[in-house]
Amino acid sequence: ENYISQKSGYNYSKVFDQYLKTIQIPKLEFYLENNKVFYRWTNCVKGFNLPLVLKSDAGMIKIIPTEEWKSLSLKDNEAGLFTENAIEKMYYVDAAQTVK
Repeated sequence: ENYISQKSGYNYSKVFDQYLKTIQIPKLEFYLENNKVFYRWTNCVKGFNLPLVLKSDAGMIKIIPTEEWKSLSLKDNEAGLFTENAIEKMYYVDAAQTVK
């Protein structure tokens, strides 16, 4: 665990806690509004901070969700990166588009 965090330059301790010490599958909740995406983690250990890189022909976005809602302005076709199916195929997480 320490080796991976040191070599990556990112503290993955809460990610290891989530996947090695619980049976909970983290859930990424998100919604789109006015060319922005709002997102957060639920069903996870406190401090869970798995970064996500979402890629397609439309582009690439890196986000680091937390348990608090965060937002990001989107350009062009980037909203197409936020689909439940695509996120769940790329990561061992549940994804749910919510309505705010």
